Amino acid sequence: MTTLVSGAAGFVGSAACGALARAGHEVHALVRPGTSTRRLVGLPVEVHRVDLHDRTALTDVVARVGPRVVVHAAASAGHGAGDRDSLWLDTVQATVRLLDALDTAPPARVVHVASSTEYAPSPRALREDDPRPPECPRGAAKAAAWLAVREWAGSRGVGVTALRLFRVYGPHEPEGRLVPAILRALDDGTPVPLPSGPVGRDWVHVDDVAEACVRATRDVVATQVLNVGRGVSLPPEAVVAAFGDAAGREVPVLPGAWDRRAIDVEHWRADLTALEAAWGWRPGIDLPSGAELTLRAHRGERVGA
Repeated sequence: MTTLVSGAAGFVGSAACGALARAGHEVHALVRPGTSTRRLVGLPVEVHRVDLHDRTALTDVVARVGPRVVVHAAASAGHGAGDRDSLWLDTVQATVRLLDALDTAPPARVVHVASSTEYAPSPRALREDDPRPPECPRGAAKAAAWLAVREWAGSRGVGVTALRLFRVYGPHEPEGRLVPAILRALDDGTPVPLPSGPVGRDWVHVDDVAEACVRATRDVVATQVLNVGRGVSLPPEAVVAAFGDAAGREVPVLPGAWDRRAIDVEHWRADLTALEAAWGWRPGIDLPSGAELTLRAHRGERVGA
């Protein structure tokens, strides 16, 4: 199956490329010019360097590849509080540009990588049909991108699955997040900054997310939205402890190093009822196992550096 992946050089996109290739897909990776492809090294994928904002170049690539499935993982990183222009350009306008290009060769299915930040916070597990007044700029932009994808797919008879990812972690995770800070603390003793109050996240390993992307390419329903998480809300202290256990030593921390934002609530977890009903599957990598996998990959990278 010919599959086109946007955002293919990113954390989630590269993991999806690897899983899709291992599942037998012919993978075509869209990578922005100037972006490092280190996460794609060794993967049997064809890289196309094209900016999603370059309408002509993007349309040409889509027409030449003729994808049967598109996995749309491109979006601006972070919560977007610092640069709203880039957030909306790279999350919403880039999505619209891709959809316009796909008009030249509509695929059978689009897998849209969405975000749990589209939800409003709730003390209970978040369901796919919950209200979605987002509490952060990223959530608003991702919600807008999903509306664009859903409208386009519905008007053209293209099947679409949206995967609302919770807190993804694992090898090759970008800096500025908790797990890379933990790895740095284990490397050189720099304390891990922790929040000033209780914060919960539903931590899901990137390999499980990549598997979800593969499974979504096989969906046959017209439109489907599925949460991808572990269904458990855990504080950053629990993640630090899991990595400490995997490393066999204590991880230095700096409590109260940053103030909580509106999105930083005590409870944040996925309701996986719809996911299990759709696929008979749920992410299987628990936090201790995920910490071991991530630490092992990190040590391998350091040896090979």
